[in-house]
Amino acid sequence: MTILDCAVTPGGCRWDVESVQLPGEVTVPFGALLGGVDLFDASAFGISVPEAVLMDPQQRLLMEAAAEALTAGLRAATSKAARCASRAPSG
Repeated sequence: MTILDCAVTPGGCRWDVESVQLPGEVTVPFGALLGGVDLFDASAFGISVPEAVLMDPQQRLLMEAAAEALTAGLRAATSKAARCASRAPSG
């Protein structure tokens, strides 16, 4: 089993750690960040670029995973008689 440490220093790629430090608070310079958030194809989902920028990366992942699952389900359904369902919790 391979152990992967996902906590990274964000560096200057997303925000400046020093600029978000508030007086009297401790800023932790590490985070578990998703890679490739800039690769989201908003137009494929009919989402405007400004709206996509404001979206939570987890929402983007859910949309991409759901689209992938539905595409795979359609391929399976057309190749043989299969029933497919896709559910995502809300709230």
